[in-house]
Amino acid sequence: MDNAVAGTELVWYDDNGKLANGTEPTWNEVGTKKYYVVSKLSNDTCESPQTEKVTITLTINDSDAPTIDDSNKTKTFCTNDKKRVSDLTALLIGNNVNVEWKVQKTGETAKTVANEGDLLVSGTYYATQQPTDACRSSKALEIVVTINANPTLPTITKATPTNADCNGTGTATIEGGLVAGLTYTLSELDANGAVVGTPKTLTSATITGLKFNTDYKVTITNNSNCSVETTGDDIINIRERRRTNNR
Repeated sequence: MDNAVAGTELVWYDDNGKLANGTEPTWNEVGTKKYYVVSKLSNDTCESPQTEKVTITLTINDSDAPTIDDSNKTKTFCTNDKKRVSDLTALLIGNNVNVEWKVQKTGETAKTVANEGDLLVSGTYYATQQPTDACRSSKALEIVVTINANPTLPTITKATPTNADCNGTGTATIEGGLVAGLTYTLSELDANGAVVGTPKTLTSATITGLKFNTDYKVTITNNSNCSVETTGDDIINIRERRRTNNR
């Protein structure tokens, strides 16, 4: 802002009087503010008349930060949920335009750009917006995200029934045993994969009483309420081996 003629200096005022040492202003608040400037010789204390002062009006505009319901300012997910930044965008309310996200990962100090398709990580996400023909919001919406890990699915060994086992039930074993802090449940499934009846809490790694030719799944849940379950080829189904009569 220094446009003084050589050998002269600019002296700045606002409505409260001369600025400290008359130096040029520094102002970054949203709104409008007036400054007044006069000149003086560099080797003199006399200033030009106030009637010759120049008025400069500064206006700083800002946009509102995106908005969200208070209940969504802290979100917790499981790794297997595969939540993305776009899932946070979907939580915004109101007319939010040109939203940009940054994330400060847990344990880090720097913020990095977060794109809509990025998987969420634990940390704080910051959202700003820029309406058409307006400034980008200087303040950001903050959402704290926690991503908890899912348990690891163990190997489950199914016993192969023999002719002598043809009593209508079989067994399966969770290799490595039950892990402390995890909850294991067994669910019987119908032909469409829906749970039949009430799931049974397992207290032993050996699962008994499994009906032949019936699908079962095991669900394992940790203290963060994140779970994993047997699907596809891991579904338990013990095929009955029919007794044959040799003549």
